Amino acid sequence: MTLTLDAESEKLVRREMELGHARAPEEVVARALAAHAMASDWSEEDRTWLNERLRRSSAQISRGEGLTPEEARRQLATWKAELANAG
Repeated sequence: MTLTLDAESEKLVRREMELGHARAPEEVVARALAAHAMASDWSEEDRTWLNERLRRSSAQISRGEGLTPEEARRQLATWKAELANAG
């Protein structure tokens, strides 16, 4: 199969290769198709759950209830240690 890309798409493919994210145009297209397939696999229920979670998170941050980057790193380290000890 042969595909013809518009100028903007070709620019995006070249940029991905220049950034080292792919070695060939075919790799860029394959990754894009895989990402599209994964996104398409989300159910409406998944999307609804995620959108609600993001809405609540945004509201918490607006109210000043979010973690600082340092607090978030400490929390992640704690969870990581707990998972390692549980295994």
